Amino acid sequence: SRTRAGGPRTSERAARLLAELGLAPPPLTAVVVGTNGKGSVTAMIARGLSAMGRRTGRFLSPHVEEFRERVAVDGVPVGEAAVVRFVEEARLLDAAWPHGEATRPAFFEWPLPLPLGEARRAGADACVLEAGVGGRYDATRAVEPVDLVVLTNVDLDHMETLGSTLPLIAHDKAGAFRPGVPAV
Repeated sequence: SRTRAGGPRTSERAARLLAELGLAPPPLTAVVVGTNGKGSVTAMIARGLSAMGRRTGRFLSPHVEEFRERVAVDGVPVGEAAVVRFVEEARLLDAAWPHGEATRPAFFEWPLPLPLGEARRAGADACVLEAGVGGRYDATRAVEPVDLVVLTNVDLDHMETLGSTLPLIAHDKAGAFRPGVPAV
């Protein structure tokens, strides 16, 4: 039932949600932003980390066929029971949101805690997160600390949200970069 509903783009709602749930990323975390190829790059990095022996969570955004494909640990999609449990917990927290309507998470913030929670439950020591839209205000910008930011190609996409020109879109996506964090 949650939408962005015309509210401002911000990662602050996601940061507040992660704090409310007490969620932090695993010790090794990468974020992938860009226009095309984000999902493939995210999956390849996660698969590589798993092949190296790291227990690795993965988050894709959006899903193609069903919501569960967004979240996996070591390539195994999250089970239906985990999604149902998460949605039930999310509904309870949303109904009792203590921080006011302006900070109430929108739909795009709600899926982010699921992979972080599943990674923690699975004992993952690595996680790769695909940004949804842009980088500066995407929910993944709220995840701290991050060890690597990967930027795929930048092209005209989500122009109604990111801007009508390539420089505006690139500026938004570059907002995923963080001081002192390597970027590829």
